[in-house]
Amino acid sequence: MQWNLYRLRKEAGLFQADVAKVLDVSLTTYSKKERGITLFDSNEMFILANYFGRRMEEIFLPIDCNNIAVGESEVNTK
Repeated sequence: MQWNLYRLRKEAGLFQADVAKVLDVSLTTYSKKERGITLFDSNEMFILANYFGRRMEEIFLPIDCNNIAVGESEVNTK
């Protein structure tokens, strides 16, 4: 699940269908991507980063840690 994207979408008061329209994909396609069943391509990530005014790495989580949402401030582990 792309938790950061989900959070941004909810905070903006958007439905999955709204974001699907931004990407010009079906609701089913977008839903699968947000839930992590299929992956966003780089162009889709770029579009959404611009749409939400965030950097891609603030929105999209690496595949191996897709169950962990990153908050606004990152924890320094050094």
